Formats: sequence, structure tokens, C-alpha cells
Amino acid sequence: KAAAELRERFQTSLEEAARKERQRAKAARLANALADIDQLTAGTIHSFCARLLRERPIEAGVNPNFTEIDDVQDGELRRQAWHECIESLQAAGSPLLGQLHELGLTPQQLEGPFIRFADYPDVDCWPAPDFSDAPALPQVRAALRQFIQTIQQWPAELLEDPGTDKLLQPAAQLLRRYRAADLADPCDLHELLELVQRKKLENNDLRVKRWKAAGASSEAALAAWNDFKTAVAEPALKAWWARRYKLVVALFQEVQGHYDRLREQLGVMNFQDLLMRAALLLREHPHVRRYFSRRYTHLLVDEFQDTDPIQAEVMLLLTATELNERDWTRCRPRPGSLFVVGDPKQSIYRFRRADIVTYNRVREIIERYGQVVQLSANFRSTAEMRDWVNSHFERCFP
Repeated sequence: KAAAELRERFQTSLEEAARKERQRAKAARLANALADIDQLTAGTIHSFCARLLRERPIEAGVNPNFTEIDDVQDGELRRQAWHECIESLQAAGSPLLGQLHELGLTPQQLEGPFIRFADYPDVDCWPAPDFSDAPALPQVRAALRQFIQTIQQWPAELLEDPGTDKLLQPAAQLLRRYRAADLADPCDLHELLELVQRKKLENNDLRVKRWKAAGASSEAALAAWNDFKTAVAEPALKAWWARRYKLVVALFQEVQGHYDRLREQLGVMNFQDLLMRAALLLREHPHVRRYFSRRYTHLLVDEFQDTDPIQAEVMLLLTATELNERDWTRCRPRPGSLFVVGDPKQSIYRFRRADIVTYNRVREIIERYGQVVQLSANFRSTAEMRDWVNSHFERCFP
């Protein structure tokens, strides 16, 4: 609908300009533009990529009759793939699920994160940080027992009634959980450590007068808490999270493979498929790139601040001077082939892969080989509103 409206408005503007133009050369160009209006392709980046794939399905390696699915349909398909794959792994007695269970993670907890993980099929490497120097579990257990003994020496009246003291509150909770915990269970052990790790406390978080009245040192108690947090809890938890992370990524990649096969079997492509397949088509087949660069001689991209790296790749490969250049960041656009409009201050779609770093990289390419024009006139607001916004936000948005 939006694309059809854009096309209609563009044609109307051309017709109006052609009627008013009195210079012969300009009038001729406008007349030629109207005569060739059917060659205009207006639409979203996804519909444009779908058009490329449908026209060259053999080189793209796609089903010529593929169906595009929207975000809602794609979400349903991801959940279907998740449940089918988990059921298959459970039936096969997969050790991966058993290992995750030992780490306190269930398929129910991980379904939502997988839905998000599937937004990034182009990411091949998910490296986990190395925490090989973290303390071993026996050392952690011993340090925790000693730390608990330290807390138990604090005045009982303070621990029984923590009040608003932000050290006594988690300390009292830690003691209660410790009594019921099984330190031999790694999940219980790390849940206790998380109570210590959650927040770094400072002296003004404590009710110093209450500590003094009870004959205890708030400074010593705070130092003991923060020392244990820094020396034991944080490194142990980071190692624990890294171990979980590796197994979770392994499971997600297993389900992702099933999800990919399911889309292929059904002959459907989601929005990310369209982008990735189109980029691959242009990157790996110079003759196809030549064909489309002759077909689409001028690209105009609006709302460019919402562009992700794959969209930028499609755009620059299609307008590149050198047809054999496979790295889009090294492409040189043909003169006059690329026109983009964007405002980095309006880049608010990071959750949908919009990447301001990509915006800046493309801007640098355009500055190197073309021209960047600043649009500083505001046609949407009154002068009073403009002046007020400028005066209040000039420090935030220089």
C-alpha cells in the first residue's frame, strides 16, 4: 500500500512539473521520465530483494515459487521448529538437554531467547569468553562457607530486622537461602552467589547508626561483602554463565538448522532470507550483478538510518563500479547511481537490526566518492517550536 501510494505521488508530481515547465530541455526530461514511469520500482528493501530472487532463482539457489512470510508467520514457524526439534532431541536422549538441565536450564526457559537468536542467521560465530582462571567449585564452596561464617558474626538483631539497610537485606536473604541450599548442587551454589553479585554496595547504602548502636563496624562488614563479591562471586558466576552460554548456543544452532530446513521444505522465505539470499546472489555472481545494475541504474534509499549491514551490502554491490569486488565496504558506487536520505538522530530500530555503525560506514563511502548534503531547514514545525527545541537540546544533539 505504501509503495503504491509513493509511486502514485511521484507520478503526480512529475505530471504537475511537466505541465508547468517552460524550458524545453527540462520539459523533455520530464516527458521522458513520464514515458518510462513503468520502469520505476518502488517498495521496501525486502520486496525489492524478492524481485531480484524471483528473476534469477537459478543463480540464487531458491525455489522459483517461494512464498514470502511476514513477522507473525515467521514467529509461529520458529516456535514450531523449536518444539519439533526439542521433542526430537528428547526422544533421542540428547546429552545436550541433560547438560543444560544440570545447569538449571529448561527448554521452556530457552524458547523465547531462541526466537530472538533466529533474528541473526548471518552470525556464524558466537564466541564465549574464557574464564579458565576462575576459581574451581571446591574453592568457591569453601570461600562461601567462610563468608557465611563472617556474616553470622554480625549482630543478630540487625540480621533479624534489616530494615532499609541495603547490606543487611541481601545478607539476611543469603543466610535463609544458605540453610536450605545444597552446595553440592552447582545450581544452588550459583544462585547463592548471585545474591551477592547483584549490586555493588557503598557506605551510604548502610544505616551506619544502627551498626554503631549494635557495636559493629559497618565499614568492615561492607568491605567483607565487596571483597567476596569481587574475588569469588563475580569470577565464579562469569565462568558459570560462560559454560551455560556455550551449551545454549549449541542448542540454538541445532534448532536453527531444523528451522532452516523447515522453511526450505515449505518453500517459504522470511525477511532475513530475502536479504541474505539477494546479497549472496549479487556477491557471488558478477554477471547477475551486471544485469541488475543495468536494470536498476539509480537507487534512492529513504530512512537510511534504519539500514542493517546486509541491506547496505545489497545497495552497494548493486551500484558498484567494480563488478568483481565482493567486499561491500570496498565498493565504489558509480557516479549518480546512489542517493540515500537518513538522519542518525532518528535511528531507533536497533531491535530490528538497524545499525548506526553501518550508517556511518556508508556515509564515509559516499563522502569519499560523492557528496554529502546537510538538510538543515525544518518544514514541519513552527518557528517558535523550532527555537525552543534548539535552545533546550543543543547540548544533547550538537
